[in-house]
Formats: sequence, C-alpha cells, structure tokens
Amino acid sequence: MKFASLNDLYIEQLKDLHSAETQLARTLPAMIKGSGAPSLRRALNHHLRRTEEHVDRLQVICEALETFPGGQRCRGMEGMIEEVRTVLRSIGTQSVVDAAIIAVAQRISHYEIAAYAAAGNYATMLGLDDISDLLAMSLQEEEAVETELTDIANEEVNDRALVGMTESDHLSPLDNFLDPAGRLPHRRESAPKAVPVSLSPAQAQTGNPCVSIARSPDPTRIPR
Repeated sequence: MKFASLNDLYIEQLKDLHSAETQLARTLPAMIKGSGAPSLRRALNHHLRRTEEHVDRLQVICEALETFPGGQRCRGMEGMIEEVRTVLRSIGTQSVVDAAIIAVAQRISHYEIAAYAAAGNYATMLGLDDISDLLAMSLQEEEAVETELTDIANEEVNDRALVGMTESDHLSPLDNFLDPAGRLPHRRESAPKAVPVSLSPAQAQTGNPCVSIARSPDPTRIPR
C-alpha cells in the first residue's frame, strides 16, 4: 500500500468502506435471525436495506473515480463480525442476547460513522463535491441507525435484560470493599517495626550500625 497523495488515501478509504459494508450485508441476516425483540428485528432489517444501498452507492462512486472497489479486505469490520459470531453462539436469556447484539451493532455503526466522516472530508478537500454529498448521505443514515439502536436499548431491551436478576446480581464487585458511606476505604500501610540490634564497640564509635551487626545467640542452634 502506497500513500503518495491524499487521493491515494481517499481511494484506500473508499475500498475499505466497500469491503466493510459488503461484509456487514452478509452478516446482518444472521443478526436478525438471532434477535428476539420485534423492534430490534425491524431495526436490523432496516439497517440491512441501508447497508445494501451503501454498497451500491460506493460502487457508483468508485466507477466515477475509475477505480475498482474490490481487492481489499477491511480488517476492522472483520474483527467486529467475529464478535457478532461470538454473541450469536452464546447461550443465555434472549433479552440479554438482544442487548449484546445491540452493543456490537452500535460498535459497528460507530466504526462506519467515523469511516464515512473521514472519506467525506477527503472528498471535500479534493474538490469532489458531488461525491462528498453522497458520502454525507450515507453518514447521516448510519447516524440514524445508531440512534435507533440506542433508543431500542434504552427503552426496551436493557430493561428486559434486568428482569429475573436477584438482588445479589445487582451488586457491583466493589460493594464488598465499600465502607457504610459507599466510599472506598483508604488503605494505610503500617509503619515497619524497629528491629533491636546490639552495636559492637566499632559501630558505637563510627555511629554506623551497618559496619557489622552482632546477632543475638540463637538458643536453639546446635553448635558444630
């Protein structure tokens, strides 16, 4: 990979976005199937349609720039999709699994928001205003997806994930260490205890106890 100019970086970012959106379009159907809340299923279906539109939009942009969008794999999206697989393989309460799906979907949205913002900024700097407008459209749609997922989490899914938890489940691991006022106690180190030593005449004269330390005879020691 060679970045000789801002245009080189811009093209690389477009290819990376195309790869990211293509991978996501293949993954979202499994996320929809693994979701339990109807509102989450609808949101992810909507996200899938938007993602397919974004792939088409990026292909149009690349054609306008006379570049091929393939040949590059987005490693960032690849890692997040592996997280999706981990969540979908999990066994547990459906509402908690839904909360986990939303969490990873939001991380994906944040990644794409940052990528579209950067690519759109480069397009503006390069004087590609028409392309910048297309990228801004995708950016706004990604932001809308993230907002929708946040609303579903806050208004529905996260509360359901709390149902059935016992009182002890709500305790933070720090609660075992807090004082009655809910504060972490200050840890006080005890001062080291002085060890009595007997000074030899040479130590007494020099005032340096490190010259040699006369140890008290050990009554349990057997002389050889």
